[in-house]
Amino acid sequence: MRVLRQQLLTMLEDTRKQHDLTLPPKRLQAALIHHATRLLPHPDFPEGKKPTALVAQTLSHGAMHRHLILMRCPDQAFYLDAIKGYLQQHQIQAIGQQTMVASMHCSANGCAITLRKPKEDASQNFMFIALYLSATVVHDCNKIVKDMRAILRAVYLSVTDFHAMTSQLQQCQIHLQQDNPHDAELLAWMNQGRYILFGMQCFSPKGKHQRLGMMRDSRIMEHITPQLFNTLQSLELPKAEGLTWLHLAQGQQHLYSNTRMDILHIHWREHHQQDQHCVLLGYFSRSARHTNASQLPGISHIWQQLQQQSLLQHSDFYRREIRTLFDRMPKSLIASMPAKTWLKPLRQIVDLTVPTHVVANRLTPASDDVEYLLVAMDNLRFGPMYGTVFKKNYRHWGYLFYVKTTLASDHTALSSLPSANKNTHQHSINSRKPFNLV
Repeated sequence: MRVLRQQLLTMLEDTRKQHDLTLPPKRLQAALIHHATRLLPHPDFPEGKKPTALVAQTLSHGAMHRHLILMRCPDQAFYLDAIKGYLQQHQIQAIGQQTMVASMHCSANGCAITLRKPKEDASQNFMFIALYLSATVVHDCNKIVKDMRAILRAVYLSVTDFHAMTSQLQQCQIHLQQDNPHDAELLAWMNQGRYILFGMQCFSPKGKHQRLGMMRDSRIMEHITPQLFNTLQSLELPKAEGLTWLHLAQGQQHLYSNTRMDILHIHWREHHQQDQHCVLLGYFSRSARHTNASQLPGISHIWQQLQQQSLLQHSDFYRREIRTLFDRMPKSLIASMPAKTWLKPLRQIVDLTVPTHVVANRLTPASDDVEYLLVAMDNLRFGPMYGTVFKKNYRHWGYLFYVKTTLASDHTALSSLPSANKNTHQHSINSRKPFNLV
């Protein structure tokens, strides 16, 4: 045990120097070594049998009042990204953060810990994530600890079932290929690493449901996305075969993801006319979100329908400017509305020339649970600060998406803020649905 402690101390000191971090107080460093020993992935240690583990301690000595949170997880960036996303979303500023990737090998002569580079023989590696929070600012870290334990578990389930989910997604694509080639094409494109999967559930007419990823654990899913699990269990079967994007109020809140979930319902019929359907939880990757929608497999046909409108047939200017805006709209929202419904709001944005004016339009997806507001304003007049104001005053609505789009007149800025309940909306808009601000 003493040898392992010395090895941990040496490696933590090496990583501190590599990352150019300040030397922590001795009491904090001693606590870090003590807890890191407990978390080592070996059956003889208290938390060694678990794939992910977390310990926390509050230390007060003199002027030092800090919470120490130490996590062990597999060497994969998803875990660290999820923790950082949680801290950012809940506006928690850590005093310090330290990460270390290592591997542990045991023999008859004892165990040895070796410092590793990230993703170097990653299957054998584990990662320590240490967070230092001010106990003066964060008085009670119990909720943070519970949230982080749920996050580690949710990420572990998603990563473990990743290959099973992509294989099932490929099977769905094959089933849709003959009758719904556009949807099958989009599904194939998404399955090439462009759709980040949280979880998946496939329903069978015999009542045997296959749950993968985060959906394997209903308790964890309830912690990450409250009320969504029960909502998905009572979904009605889509009338048409193919892909249906679900805009659910319960799906707009996520514990750690700064990107809104895009929930997809897939429906097809087997050879004996038996209905089969799957639900996907995830979101488009950053590169996918910035892919032009008018060139996207499975969605490009919507742009082709839109440009058949007489306005776009007779004006190269409108066709070019409206296409610029169309390319930046959320993919799931484009696929949830008839092509012609985009003409009016996008044209009004193109026609916006007065710096003091704002254009707002109401968008209603096919699913009858959430509505969106599409808002455009002059970028030079309002600047980036308006996004900060929205985040501060309307954070309880859900996620804020800010997309700066340059047109010929260089004036438009778009934002998207999903999942606001009508009771919290301060403006005089009559609606029985939750609102989203786009």
